[in-house]
Amino acid sequence: MEIRKGFLFFIFRRKKRLAIEAKERQEILKKEIVEKQNNAAILSSQIWEASKIATPDNAYCKLKGIIQTNDLKEIPKDFPEEIKKQGVMIAKSVEEAKK
Repeated sequence: MEIRKGFLFFIFRRKKRLAIEAKERQEILKKEIVEKQNNAAILSSQIWEASKIATPDNAYCKLKGIIQTNDLKEIPKDFPEEIKKQGVMIAKSVEEAKK
């Protein structure tokens, strides 16, 4: 009976340790996700700031008949170095982006 109690105690301790390790891994993963989300938000803001306000003369706006463009932006032909360093590129098509 004594051996069985020791074995059960061992199993209980092991399960508890595994649960703690799983929780620690989840916390690390959560922190990594939050960091990636924050970096994406910062990059998005940088791209938004680097882009100029679109005009009704913009090809897309003309095609769609958009006259009020004060809340639309045009992607610049080239980004500042700070944005390029993060791996952002401008492509005119999916095929060009895959190159």
